[in-house]
Amino acid sequence: MIPAALAGGRADSRIPQEFMGKMAAFDLTPAGRIDNMLKDLEATQRFAMDLRTPMPLTSLVAGHLKHRRQAHHAFNSNRAT
Repeated sequence: MIPAALAGGRADSRIPQEFMGKMAAFDLTPAGRIDNMLKDLEATQRFAMDLRTPMPLTSLVAGHLKHRRQAHHAFNSNRAT
C-alpha cells in the first residue's frame, strides 16, 4: 500500500522501493554495504551539526555500524586465505 502511495512522487526512489518490502516483512537479511550506509549517516550528521540539530538516533546507528565494520574487518583479517 505505501509503495503505491509514494509511486511517482518526490518520496519515490530506488531505495524505498528496494527496502520497503523488506521492512514490512521484517526481513533482516543483509542488503547493502555498511560503508555506504555509514557514508550517508555521516553526511546526515554533518548537515545536522551545521544546523545545530541533535540527531541522537543517527549517531547511535552510525556508532553501531562502525562497530560492526570493525568486527567484520577483524574477523576477515584472522581468516586463512
